[in-house]
Amino acid sequence: LLAAVFHMLHMSPEGLSRTSLLGLRGSTWRTWDVIMANVVLARSLGHAISATHPATAAITNVVVPTGLVVCLAVLPSVDIVVVATLTGVCLLALVACKVVLEGVDTIPSYPASLARAVMF
Repeated sequence: LLAAVFHMLHMSPEGLSRTSLLGLRGSTWRTWDVIMANVVLARSLGHAISATHPATAAITNVVVPTGLVVCLAVLPSVDIVVVATLTGVCLLALVACKVVLEGVDTIPSYPASLARAVMF
């Protein structure tokens, strides 16, 4: 839904910065869309590496969303670079936590054919 609203505002003849919906400017909708996409990315990686320990679950379910929302509230202007950097750090922490707490041998192995299919 966020993506649909953002793209609808983005395609407006007035431009993204001059349009608004429900009292929020188009750029605000874009920021929330980017943040939610990164939350979904973090949760997807948690599922992909089969992170089951409570600490790894906390990273994907609490740390990433909270960190992104706090970043949005504290920083005057949040851009994609800030969000991507924060998400990248959290994803590296997730993998490190998985390896330390559950062991490297618990990371699932995916067949090469699946990797080729995903990479086109």
